[in-house]
Amino acid sequence: MIVGVTDSWMSGRSAYYVEMIAKADLIGIHTAGSGRVVAPPGGRRPALGTNPIAFGLPSARGPIVFDMGTSAFMGTDLLYRERTGQPLPEGVAIDSEGKPTRDPALARAGALLPFGGYKGFSDGPASAPRNSPGGTPRTLLTNASLAPATKKGSRQT
Repeated sequence: MIVGVTDSWMSGRSAYYVEMIAKADLIGIHTAGSGRVVAPPGGRRPALGTNPIAFGLPSARGPIVFDMGTSAFMGTDLLYRERTGQPLPEGVAIDSEGKPTRDPALARAGALLPFGGYKGFSDGPASAPRNSPGGTPRTLLTNASLAPATKKGSRQT
């Protein structure tokens, strides 16, 4: 089963959805695309969204859940830190001039950095289809549920 939602602000904690799916003995995949807020390594302007991705896998010991974003710091956490006046950790954002910053307001005017440098940045386009034609940012949420492979009619976990 595949479910898609467009023009949403955010989906919340992706692990929530894939864990429910894995508890039903299915494999869950949840992706979320977003507007551009992550700059490429060495770049000064945002080029990709934070594009969270999560997987939930059934196992004999309970769900195995993987949930991450492709930026070094999540966009919702950036908004929270800006609202509460808390500084950002070192190395997660740049200002509009491309200089490192810990100030959330300057980071919003600039960009977040990718998780894992250039390797993390390459995960961004692969994790979720995101923007509509013409470059207008649109959020796209996708959930997929898949049945694990079976052997002689019994599910392998």
